[in-house]
Amino acid sequence: MRPALEKFGVPSGTISHSENVAAIAVAIAKRIARRGTPVDIGLVELGAWLHDVGRAKCHTLAHGIVGAEMLRKAGYSERVARIVETHSLSGIAESETIGFGLPKRDLLPRTIEEKIVCFADKLSDAGKTERVCGRARKTGVAGRMIALEKEIWELCGERLSMERKILVCCVAKKGAGFFVVKDARGWGFPARELLWGEWPESGAKHVFDSVTCARAEVKRLLGETSQIVEENGVLVQRLCFVYLAKARDSRVCLSGGYSSFRWVGLRELRKLPLSEESARVVGFINVD
Repeated sequence: MRPALEKFGVPSGTISHSENVAAIAVAIAKRIARRGTPVDIGLVELGAWLHDVGRAKCHTLAHGIVGAEMLRKAGYSERVARIVETHSLSGIAESETIGFGLPKRDLLPRTIEEKIVCFADKLSDAGKTERVCGRARKTGVAGRMIALEKEIWELCGERLSMERKILVCCVAKKGAGFFVVKDARGWGFPARELLWGEWPESGAKHVFDSVTCARAEVKRLLGETSQIVEENGVLVQRLCFVYLAKARDSRVCLSGGYSSFRWVGLRELRKLPLSEESARVVGFINVD
């Protein structure tokens, strides 16, 4: 879905947010479906990915309406358009829309798919529910938010467990080559969970050193990635600090559970079947 959102002109940060909302929404939908409530999981996933498409044109509360019209013109179904149109706040009643400066229409999530995406959008940010309720305390938004949360968790049978993992990744370069390793997920850069109390830059150096038995000099922070995934029934936010390093030599005695390694140029790197996490990293490598 990233290419589709990019084609619409959606900002990269919004695309990453939409990806996280989709992961949360699908996890909720699967739990609800397992407990016997009919849910179109494919529709939930598509609607969650597209819920903020209107931010390609505006960042006001009207972005849901704008996005829905964009999708209708592009040939998407009315069911998808309604998910996009009704995800803002906890939904907006027709009697409230004028007060928000919006056209007079019903913007309340009615179907289970609409409700899941609306709720997942708020769950994607720990403080979003409170901000939504604070912003709209003179309307019915706060009460609906509480009711929506209660309904979703009751349908799930329990609240979703959520955790955060902080990882560190080393993009090591020697001459024109980048060091990549292969494991069950595919090719990628050496990475591991940051140890408690460990400084991220030191962690990046230790990642390379421990995997290769070689040495690297960490040069600078390339950036950070953040992704929400489901691991063993738990929603995990994987926050990764990515560092560029200069390898002091190219000799390798591979360890750490990796099956093989390569030194590849940037052009070849972009063609490799990379793990999803490493593919994100390649996107912001712009090496001097």
